Amino acid sequence: MHVNEKYRSIQTFYKYYSGEKTAPILTIFVGGNHEASGYLAELPNGGWVAPNIYYMGFANVIRFAGLRIAGLSGIYNGREFNRAYCAKILLVDLIMLNTFLHSPVTGHYERPPYKDRSDIVSSYHVRNIDVWRLKQLRPADDDSTSNPVDIMISHDWPSGIVDFGDKDWLLRVKPFFADDVNNGKLGNPSTMQLLYDIRPRYWFAAHLHVAFAALVAHDGKDGSAGANPTRFLALDKPIPRRQFIQALELDIAEDAELKLTYDPQWLAILKSTDSFTTITRSVSGKELQNAYLPSAHSNERWDFRPTEEELASISKLGDMSIPENFQQTAKPLLKDTPEARNAQCTPYYRNPQTAEFCSWLDIQDLNKMLVDRDPDSVDIAHYLVENSTDDSEIQIDEEVGIFDIYEPRDRVQAKLGPRTSYVYTDGGINYTIVQTAARMIFDDGEDFVLDTRPTPDTLPSPKTTRDAQDDPLNDFVPPKLTPKAKDTLPDVLDDFVPPKITPKSRKDDSSSDEIVLKRRKVDLPDDE
Repeated sequence: MHVNEKYRSIQTFYKYYSGEKTAPILTIFVGGNHEASGYLAELPNGGWVAPNIYYMGFANVIRFAGLRIAGLSGIYNGREFNRAYCAKILLVDLIMLNTFLHSPVTGHYERPPYKDRSDIVSSYHVRNIDVWRLKQLRPADDDSTSNPVDIMISHDWPSGIVDFGDKDWLLRVKPFFADDVNNGKLGNPSTMQLLYDIRPRYWFAAHLHVAFAALVAHDGKDGSAGANPTRFLALDKPIPRRQFIQALELDIAEDAELKLTYDPQWLAILKSTDSFTTITRSVSGKELQNAYLPSAHSNERWDFRPTEEELASISKLGDMSIPENFQQTAKPLLKDTPEARNAQCTPYYRNPQTAEFCSWLDIQDLNKMLVDRDPDSVDIAHYLVENSTDDSEIQIDEEVGIFDIYEPRDRVQAKLGPRTSYVYTDGGINYTIVQTAARMIFDDGEDFVLDTRPTPDTLPSPKTTRDAQDDPLNDFVPPKLTPKAKDTLPDVLDDFVPPKITPKSRKDDSSSDEIVLKRRKVDLPDDE
């Protein structure tokens, strides 16, 4: 977590992660610049960080009770958003060069353990690819009268939003904002265009530690009536006597289900733009052609608003409900102690929520890509070893499949006692796996059989008696040991006579030829 040392306090989230507490209200959040970036990096597409607390990932769109909610995590940094690439260009089309220079693709390449402070800081910087994907939520028919998104959540403000609120009041309470406001540098310049593209009814933000409201109107085509305006609200820092909470009432259908579901259009966008997912910080050579986001000037597809065919493909996935599949990857903290606060930083983990989602949608798994890049610094997830009798030993249950981590919902065929049937997808190929206590059987007839017979090379044959075996120590000849010659140099302690140690008499305090031993209590600090 990137935070000043004086503000480092564990607070109470660990209680919700460990299960000691449960959030009483379904909570949805985006990441900012002072969250546990290492943990959130396990869930690039979103997921549960604790029961009833859902993280939106780097960028996401979900639904709740018929409301469409979009989210964008992080804050803007021009260097990371428009990072230049190390490439030697000898000859390139001018239009392509213009596209490349203005729309580079910078991947989310950071993951714990972080190499230095710069990686911790850049890990929460917004990437161009995330904003570009959200822009594909524009109506396919270019309808300017609708509000495609009900609620948009970001941490950073859209740059220029202050012009649609009481800017004079804002500069009175935050006079040091003046230079950034006048230069158009307060907030994210790319998300103001996003606001016009997706026209959310509400946009909620934070970050600048001041409550601020604005109203952005949307004009229709040829002067006609446009969509409903966007009501922007930024909340203040959560401390006493500040406006850090707001309650709103939104109308929903009487039969609306109060649960989280995936958004089909967003799933189609993720799938069609999957080739742009990368963990590369810079590219060169042949990778140059994939180092930019296509625009209207490109000769390839640049509009990734889902087609009817792409949406039909998503509908074949079935149930859109977001599964409540939270699992503890890092070992939970059960008690806040000084020792726990000084514990070593946790490594990176393979999160089963991300694995299941990407396998279900058949897209690249950013969590796995980051794991594969440096597997030596990846630890075993806690939920895989929490039933072990010893922290250093994994307990193996015959009735638990080793492929449980890859067990997508709706793909489990049957679970009948100790015999378990799975469908496991690897490289786009589905394998049916049947596991029993003794073996696994693939659908192609190939078996994995556990051989419990001893290996002759390492264990004696049952027909050979112990006496008949060759003892590897039979020919061992111990080395001859001789006493070390006495040192000819005189020892300074040879004539040493220790002093006589006796308790000092309480009656006679004048004696000076006795050593007095006294005992006193010594209070040492804990760290000594």
